[in-house]
Amino acid sequence: RQRCSIRSGKAAPVWRASFPLTLSVSHPSGAAAPLSGIRGYAISVDRSADGEPCRSASLCEDSETDLRGGADDDALTLDSLGEGTSYVHAVAVSGAGVRSASTGTVALRVDETDPVTVLAGVPNGWSRRPVTLVASARDDASGMSRTPGGPQPFTAIRVDGGSPVTAAGTGVSATVIGSGVHTVAYYARDAAG
Repeated sequence: RQRCSIRSGKAAPVWRASFPLTLSVSHPSGAAAPLSGIRGYAISVDRSADGEPCRSASLCEDSETDLRGGADDDALTLDSLGEGTSYVHAVAVSGAGVRSASTGTVALRVDETDPVTVLAGVPNGWSRRPVTLVASARDDASGMSRTPGGPQPFTAIRVDGGSPVTAAGTGVSATVIGSGVHTVAYYARDAAG
């Protein structure tokens, strides 16, 4: 029986914030095709790392075969997923309904929510001395720590439309020195980008 794996285009599972996403089922290397050929691939998406696309450990029903165009019909496009971690499971299915010996699984992590960013240090009125502002960010999904293969999370403050002061992770500070009224922007980018 053949082995089957699925890939999302990146070596390590990273957080994703946009769709659609096309997944490809990889073809077994060095394995002979079954005598009945490849009917297609059975694929399931769920929240379990141990999920299976077919009810039986050895056979897949015709109704469980999602990609039905033979061995070369190996791409699946997902239009959306719920936030958090989902798992895509895939097996090759022979013309006789026999499934591949192993299940290919890939983790997909979705975070479409911006980090929560707050600004501290803003005085209630005029100040006679320099004002130090501190922006702090929190993200409950992908987080504010870098994941392998993902973008560097950061927090930023920009004063009066100038260049932003940025720092990796959850916080950054900037000092406003000049007299007058100032415009301050503060924002963050999480591990999903």
